[in-house]
Amino acid sequence: MTILKIIEFPADIIVNPTDNVPTNEIKLSVIQTLIRDMIDTCHDSGGLGLAANQIGVNKSILVYRTPGTNNYSTLINPVIISKIGRITSRGEGCLSIPGQYFDVKRYKQIKVEALNADGEFGIIKTESKKVAKILQHEIDHLNGITLLDNGKRVD
Repeated sequence: MTILKIIEFPADIIVNPTDNVPTNEIKLSVIQTLIRDMIDTCHDSGGLGLAANQIGVNKSILVYRTPGTNNYSTLINPVIISKIGRITSRGEGCLSIPGQYFDVKRYKQIKVEALNADGEFGIIKTESKKVAKILQHEIDHLNGITLLDNGKRVD
């Protein structure tokens, strides 16, 4: 179990888009170890999701936990392909902006195409607002977008 340091805003790696992972690199031990370390770090921090740039790695990889469980999933090179039902996420926090909370415009449901940790392509249709919010938050990170960019701070 390796716990990695979470990078905080305004570090350059947090505010710049990440690079896609070439498909032929996904099964390399360095990527698989990174994914396991990201899950360990996310779990240890109590977060629901973590993007690779939040731990200083310029790769388009995110891990997330289904709320209410300890089940983690990995998305590599994720792209949102559909958005349904605009909502406001109230009091959304971020591991890279500790102690601050924001109201953010999100969608109730999204579809995301991505590769999994085995390099297999798939499309995910979120079934809950919570998972939709987590995925939008982490994909924003991979695109160099923070809560400061698209949220209204609440004190």
